[in-house]
Amino acid sequence: MQLIIRTLSHFFQALLILCLITLPAQAGDKIKVLTSIKPLSLIVNEAFGDAVQVDYLLPPMASPHMYQLKPSDARRLQAANVFLWVGPELERFLPKILEKYTRLEKVDALSHLESSHDTLLLEFNQSKHSDSHDHSHDGAHDPHIWLSANVAGAIALNLAETLSRLDPIGADYLALARKYQTRMRELTDASQLAAQQLSNRNLLTYHNGFNYFANELNLNIADVVALQPETSPGARHLSDIKAKAISLQACIVVEPQYRAAAVDRFFTIPNLAITEIDPMGSEYTMYSDYYRGMVKRVLECLNNR
Repeated sequence: MQLIIRTLSHFFQALLILCLITLPAQAGDKIKVLTSIKPLSLIVNEAFGDAVQVDYLLPPMASPHMYQLKPSDARRLQAANVFLWVGPELERFLPKILEKYTRLEKVDALSHLESSHDTLLLEFNQSKHSDSHDHSHDGAHDPHIWLSANVAGAIALNLAETLSRLDPIGADYLALARKYQTRMRELTDASQLAAQQLSNRNLLTYHNGFNYFANELNLNIADVVALQPETSPGARHLSDIKAKAISLQACIVVEPQYRAAAVDRFFTIPNLAITEIDPMGSEYTMYSDYYRGMVKRVLECLNNR
């Protein structure tokens, strides 16, 4: 009998420690959600609002492919309850780092989507982009998942399952996520209606990261300016892109993260329709505003052709 009592005592002690590790420090504390990139924080902030505390790890102008963690970043990882990231297919620098944070609940958004909402995902060869050059990502699915409003809703729903498990007496995270998912479907429908007259028009993007967005609006990505996102395009490729942009009456989408002198000179050439879109959403606090901003800029660019 004493052995059974000691065993139960040890079990409940372990259970208490687990609760202290995974739950907010005190009753009423908000779960601290840290995301890898800002667009994921925009999704969490809009879906769950004051029910959680949200922050993001990478500065908006940093590349999610390669990043050098600072001591302040390590402290934020240590303080977080949940870490939401796309996955090793995008943030290639993170897997080994995350191994050190054994108490941190990690949500790999792409893996969750592959098991629960795989019909929303694009394989690289399934995109409307007819000439994909960027082979810098591992895995079958395009990891730029936050550029789809429908996928944003699914990301919130998957995260809600983790939040509900960690904080069962807190907010109704699943109900909040379902409402958000409905709003994202409505946002997609409204955006598709706005783009309907421009269906199948052509975009030329700086790098191969806008396939979800183009697919959602039924637009075509005809080519990319940079064959690899961290390298500057050569003069011959820029010349080919210029000819293709003019012949297809395409809108060229450039990004503030990737600018080079040769590219800037190219962008000053007359008769090219150009718009700048920040896929990291540096100027926004809500995902809906971020998505509408992208739609507005692309449609204005295409209407100017």
